[in-house]
Amino acid sequence: MAINDTGLFVVNILAAGQDEISERFSLPAYDKFEGVSYHSGIGSIPVLDDALVNLECRIENSFDGGDHSIFVGAVESVSFTDGNPLVYFHGNYRDLLSS
Repeated sequence: MAINDTGLFVVNILAAGQDEISERFSLPAYDKFEGVSYHSGIGSIPVLDDALVNLECRIENSFDGGDHSIFVGAVESVSFTDGNPLVYFHGNYRDLLSS
């Protein structure tokens, strides 16, 4: 289900310690959702169950980004839990609270 076809997308902000899920979705795979807990959000888009934050969005605008598209969305649904976000910086996962 492509963003252009549905006009919908979700931003899943992962929690600290969810490095494995981040790695899974960053690499090519036939079914990235295999073994990952998720539910259907607006328009049946997949929303990760254990993410720190889920932002379900409807496209408001899109822009040509050269070899990709840039989507601007209106948030239609938000869910969140307590915790620290997963941070990837300078090629490594980092603890947000460390110096």
